[in-house]
Amino acid sequence: MRAIKLLVSYDGEVFYGMQKQGKFEPTVQSVIEKSFSEIYRKDISVTYAGRTDRGVHAKQQVVCFSDEGEIPLDKLKRVLQNSLDGYPIRILSVDESMEQIHPRYEALSREYEYWFYSGNENVFLNKYMLYVNSMDIERINGYAKYIIGEKDFALFCRSADKYENTIRKVESAEFSKGFYSFLGYEGTSYVFKIRANGFLHNMVRRIVGLLIYAMNNNWQENEIKRVVEEEKEYLWQMAPAKSLFLTRVEYLEETKGNGNEK
Repeated sequence: MRAIKLLVSYDGEVFYGMQKQGKFEPTVQSVIEKSFSEIYRKDISVTYAGRTDRGVHAKQQVVCFSDEGEIPLDKLKRVLQNSLDGYPIRILSVDESMEQIHPRYEALSREYEYWFYSGNENVFLNKYMLYVNSMDIERINGYAKYIIGEKDFALFCRSADKYENTIRKVESAEFSKGFYSFLGYEGTSYVFKIRANGFLHNMVRRIVGLLIYAMNNNWQENEIKRVVEEEKEYLWQMAPAKSLFLTRVEYLEETKGNGNEK
């Protein structure tokens, strides 16, 4: 058997998430598996690194599967991309792995980005970025530091009781200010980058929602600390899916030899 690793990007707007669901809801997994069944003329199952929610995008999603090696990799990439015509999915790379891995369970870390913009509200930018009047980077990063570390994130999860363990380690969480240029429009952008050893259902969107709420309502930093440590109950609005992107998944073999082995 030949172990194959795909890097895939997709626009999540038309999908009901990554994970295969019912018969009639298109998901990234179900669309890719359907294409493989047409290419190989048999059922092919895939595994993936990040179980992105409905409407969430991926700049780099990892998808793995096995075959008998009957199709050269360069041809497989072309054939698979052609079979996905009509869906907003791009096959970035197709590589053979030394051994079959489970991309979700063997990942060391995952990174997500959440995008914002300010200035004149724009119908086109609204498709992928969340509009804000302005953003106090110093203040909101003061809040974000309380997200970092190994903590129980049950409060930031939908249906936490479905998990055996809701403890996750957030390695970094930071907002930065930048500049966008899109379709002839230009202005100020902001991005929140968060990296962790794993994420719970809706975890990133709930974190973003809390941090934005805290900034807009001039919370003291200790109020965020109390919420994270579950000393203060509060209900806040979860950030919409449209501006969230899975951007990177890291594995052990990628850290060897570059001074970052973990």
